[in-house]
Amino acid sequence: MTNNLLEDQFRQRNRYLEAILASDNLRKLIVARPGTGKTYTFGKIFEKLGDSNNLALTFIRKLVIDMETELGDVADVKTFHAHCEMLLHRDFGGFILSPFLTQVVGEDSESLGRGLPQFDLAFQTLDEEAEDIRFYLSRGDYYDAVSFNDSVYRVLNVTRQQPDFVPTYDQIVIDEFQDFNPLEVAFIDELQKRSPTLIVGDDDQAVYSQRNSSPEYIRAKFKSGDYETFELPFCSRCPRVIVDATSSLRVRRKYLAYICAKSSKNYTKDTQTPLFRF
Repeated sequence: MTNNLLEDQFRQRNRYLEAILASDNLRKLIVARPGTGKTYTFGKIFEKLGDSNNLALTFIRKLVIDMETELGDVADVKTFHAHCEMLLHRDFGGFILSPFLTQVVGEDSESLGRGLPQFDLAFQTLDEEAEDIRFYLSRGDYYDAVSFNDSVYRVLNVTRQQPDFVPTYDQIVIDEFQDFNPLEVAFIDELQKRSPTLIVGDDDQAVYSQRNSSPEYIRAKFKSGDYETFELPFCSRCPRVIVDATSSLRVRRKYLAYICAKSSKNYTKDTQTPLFRF
């Protein structure tokens, strides 16, 4: 009985994977939670392409280290910032990546009587009318240095004017899209104009709102019709009893939330979130 169950699950998992591998769509979006085989899927996609030029992007160094272990032989695995720093060095040279640049530029701003600026907020929300961005870029030029957000912004700006500035790839995969902010979303929108792009994420996992990210961006991609959508619904990290118990609690929570919302005077149909459920 147990062997039959495992064999059946293996076949079902393969069906989801085969559907992704069989697609020729240049823009794909996969809804996937932890333990559902995202990195394994990336590897199979790259393996299908053979000896090719691939890029895997995420925004945290720890995630890069994990992905590099599995994919380093078949793809260039980088954070956004490392990728953008590489492009800036390639064409402009001189710039060093300094994680303390924002602090230094902030002190410059205070010394000049400009008060305490909101550099991270301006860059991450792509507030291009903000004086903070212009001041930061000018000080970065002075120091020949970039930090995290401004490196992405600089590359985005150049790419808008010179689309050939960014290389083309046989395949780009982007992990944890539910935690992207407007700056990173805009950068991906430029990359996908020139290369096949696979976006992966799950709005239930969004945990980095402090960096002005939002699961609304992956929901917008999901609903746009510009992407062929897939899912990886089988988790290999939890036994069936835990999955069933958790699902039962989530169903009850959804029902209670619905009852509470229904009784509220401010209830609207738009309160039904999040988007993705397995």
